[in-house]
Amino acid sequence: CRGSPLPAMEKAKAAVDCLDKASITELKTFGKPAQECIDVVAACGFLLRQEKRKLGWKECQLMMKSPQQFIDDVKNFDAEHIPEQVLANTEPLIGNLNFESMKSKSLAAAHLTNWVVNIVTYNKIYTKVAPLIEK
Repeated sequence: CRGSPLPAMEKAKAAVDCLDKASITELKTFGKPAQECIDVVAACGFLLRQEKRKLGWKECQLMMKSPQQFIDDVKNFDAEHIPEQVLANTEPLIGNLNFESMKSKSLAAAHLTNWVVNIVTYNKIYTKVAPLIEK
């Protein structure tokens, strides 16, 4: 079903289902993670907390302080209502990220990459399709 936002949302949910406390705990304990890991968690900061600037690694670690709360925040995220500025801040961080390249760095970061990329894709399609459905 071309142009439907549902496949992206299903992929995002599947990515979240792969997250667990142990993998988030492992990610947050990295002393000097790969830049891609920092970028994907910073993208989560833009989406989940509508941060005004990119988070540094210490701030990313604080955001993941409670791994279960972080996972719950990701699971409960409202993908239909993402402010334009949040998307504008998030997109440059995820442009070159993909699951395959991330999984060698961190499995949690790889699943977060899938979540962020698919949430942004879902929102872009949803914002185009929703007004047409309402007519």
